[in-house]
Amino acid sequence: MTRAHSSTRILAECPVHELTAGGGERQEDGHGRVELKALLQPSRNWPMHQAGCYAHLNTNLRIREGGRYLLLGRNGVGKSTLMQAIHRRDNGLESFPKGVQTFLLDQELAFMKESLSLDETVQQCVSRHASARVRALEAEAERLEQSEEEASEEAMQRLCDLYDEIEEGEGQSRQREEEARALLKGLGFRNGREAARLKSLSGGWRSRVGLVCALLHRPHLLLLDEPTNHLDIHAICWLQKYLTRKYAGESLLIVTHDRRFAEEVATDCIVMANQRLQYYPMSLKQMEEAVEADALKMGRLVANLEKKKAAVRRQKDAMSSAAHAKGDAKSGAQAAKLAKKLGRMGLEKTADGQKFNAQKHGIRVGADNNNCGGWVKGKRTHQDILGGGQQGSEGRSLGFGFKGHG
Repeated sequence: MTRAHSSTRILAECPVHELTAGGGERQEDGHGRVELKALLQPSRNWPMHQAGCYAHLNTNLRIREGGRYLLLGRNGVGKSTLMQAIHRRDNGLESFPKGVQTFLLDQELAFMKESLSLDETVQQCVSRHASARVRALEAEAERLEQSEEEASEEAMQRLCDLYDEIEEGEGQSRQREEEARALLKGLGFRNGREAARLKSLSGGWRSRVGLVCALLHRPHLLLLDEPTNHLDIHAICWLQKYLTRKYAGESLLIVTHDRRFAEEVATDCIVMANQRLQYYPMSLKQMEEAVEADALKMGRLVANLEKKKAAVRRQKDAMSSAAHAKGDAKSGAQAAKLAKKLGRMGLEKTADGQKFNAQKHGIRVGADNNNCGGWVKGKRTHQDILGGGQQGSEGRSLGFGFKGHG
């Protein structure tokens, strides 16, 4: 079960509206140049009175201390791209706080390429990552010692701080060596398997080594992209318990298709859909129940709207009939006004009870006209707004491609 939130303090926040698909769909801009597809800003060329131009105002990435975030979205929406941009501080996320340490466990295990090239054993690879923080501090201290700025007061103060951190880190490294052995054992490395060469391991066992390395780093924000890939049920259950009870890092951002793992680990959900991020400070199951309740509420509101539109439609038809039968210009003008009103009739409030604003919300649910004032033809539910095709808690789908285990 997910534990209660431990903190409301924000660990990191930055705008993400410039995020683009690095290797995805490319579009010609009409001037012979190729522009990358914007993932969280659909409106670069829209007229300024349309809501999409303001999409970036509500597209900040916010991570609080102690949160275990589940990043949800349909396949191809850009979840992995977002995680890579956070870790690299590129692709529109250059402003992600530099002081927030991150570590990305990607599906390709890119950070293990050096270990593979050095033909390291499992134990050697894990030990190197256990001491990675100390080695980074030592490298920074060496650069400062050789720098021309060494004599400055600021540089000397930083060197003193680095020496203190290195001394503290060396003690922690020894603790992490012990932790590494426990992690390897928990993920099935027994009977000397930890002495095997990485090159000799299958993809599944390499994934377990990568997971151990990631957990040992204990960054402020650990990014886990499909961490349960290649894990059996016992390893998945072990990982669930470790992340919820023993993990000593700050916050987690997870992408996974394993439904039970997501339900057990996540304390918060972020839905990436329709070029924006939607936040739900609750577990996956609670989020699904909230979405389903909002969809039912929206359905009732739309049903009431249709009744009102039917009454206006009858009134318009009566005026139109009178205008044609008697040649009554006044009735004709009234019928035209009612037709215009009918086309623009939509819900006055959004699913969360806010008064509709075209610039802020963009789409007026239930209206027939598709114009620059923010109306769109047809009925849209809260489920549609989350990316389309979702089911409620009974359907266990929400369009995110979950699978179970066990």
